[in-house]
Amino acid sequence: IDDGGRVGIGTTSPTVPFNVVAGGTDAALFESTESGANGVQVSLRSTSSSPADNDVLAVLDFSGRDDGNNNTTYAQIRSHSRDVSNGSEDGDITFHTRHDGTFDERVRINQAGNVGIGTTHIEAPLSVFRDVAASASFNLDNNTMMLRNSGTNSTANRTSLYFRTHAADNKL
Repeated sequence: IDDGGRVGIGTTSPTVPFNVVAGGTDAALFESTESGANGVQVSLRSTSSSPADNDVLAVLDFSGRDDGNNNTTYAQIRSHSRDVSNGSEDGDITFHTRHDGTFDERVRINQAGNVGIGTTHIEAPLSVFRDVAASASFNLDNNTMMLRNSGTNSTANRTSLYFRTHAADNKL
């Protein structure tokens, strides 16, 4: 424990309130001897005195060094409070990755349990979008499958739907 009240395990210079430094791949283990079926729980809790809609509540950060020796975040999982109104609280979880040097949200599971891949505008239980010149988005809902082309290139501004059978692809 340093003069600032920070705890260091494997380090004499902790930089955060609880700092663990390990020389091997196993840095921490949380084990429960509970005989029930619930398993061990690790909680990340935000106890802000002024909670607000759209707050980031917790972040699980996956980072390491790049070949320039810079600390770099390669992926994150974040939880958000979308509505903090007592009795009607909503939250979601987002997944972020780094691609070609750009760090961005890639997947979102919203408060209704719907999944958006490549989009934050989730229109159905599964919404998939890829923002490139010749891309199409795919939405799957109860009785509807929508394929929408958002391409700007006139030669690529076509959308096709294929149904696969055991023998071949059939274009609709």
